[in-house]
Amino acid sequence: MFRKLFACLLAILLCLSALSCTPNDADPKETVTETETDTETETETETETETETETETETETDENPSDYNEVPKSLKILAIGNSFSVDAMEYLYQVAESAGVEEIVLGNLYIGGCSLASHKKHAVNDDAAYTYYKNTSGHWSNTPNTPFSTGLKDEEWDVITLQQVSNSSGLPETYGTDLEVLLWYVEGMKTNENARTFWHMTWAYQQDSTHSAFANYNKNQMTMYNRIVSTVQECILPHEMIDGVIPNGTAVQNARTSYIGDNLTRDGYHMDKTLGRYIVALTYFAAITGCDISNISYAPNGVNATAMAMAKASVQDAIQTPDAVTPSIYK
Repeated sequence: MFRKLFACLLAILLCLSALSCTPNDADPKETVTETETDTETETETETETETETETETETETDENPSDYNEVPKSLKILAIGNSFSVDAMEYLYQVAESAGVEEIVLGNLYIGGCSLASHKKHAVNDDAAYTYYKNTSGHWSNTPNTPFSTGLKDEEWDVITLQQVSNSSGLPETYGTDLEVLLWYVEGMKTNENARTFWHMTWAYQQDSTHSAFANYNKNQMTMYNRIVSTVQECILPHEMIDGVIPNGTAVQNARTSYIGDNLTRDGYHMDKTLGRYIVALTYFAAITGCDISNISYAPNGVNATAMAMAKASVQDAIQTPDAVTPSIYK
């Protein structure tokens, strides 16, 4: 029944796609981006949280507490992504737990270097192409050879996140009908009719990155960041099926203006395994829940009180001003 309904909707969507972002019938960047996650391993994901500790700190904030939402008792989030969603979700369980969430379920339908075009293909075919990472206790498990529908129907997700592969994140011509079709498949397969869909706005590469696709942005970090922001404004914000944006690109760029500098990646594009991943996890939580992050006491081992305060400030500024860099006060 769903496929019949979808066929009718798709005919409408193909007409609508010309209104903003041009369609992307092929994925010429896909081969290049597979190198983006060659170094990611299942063992790494399962063991990284073993060295984490909690750091107590007090962070001052000018925000009125009434501006924030209450911490939800339960939070279930599914990412449809790639290695950048692995980075963003690595510490998300601990962040949510520290904020006071009682029941936490995280999922990540993962394919290395996966673009919107590839996600659309795997959704349509429902082939067993994904590694399905899941976290219900603070540690990640993984199930290989998982179909798209299995991940969508595994839980009554509160939030489902989508993202473009990093090298195409600032290229609006790579969105088009791929995004439209993927959104309709998510809508048709989700088991919680009230589930919200968020867009994960990823970050620009480090200025000295050797990633081959950095040439798409003239090998300039601010050019890449500005194009990511403008693409979100053009292709994502006007979309009625997308409920919000997770501004990780801006949170990371804010942090780069601090004393940390342009030193948040481990290879020029993936976040480093401590502070970088911590910043993007905080942004995920803050954007999705609308909760205050100032009282979160958790930080990964190696993130001291000053770095923790800087991270929170960078995230709070990104939530308030998601489409522009706010210089850090932590110099």
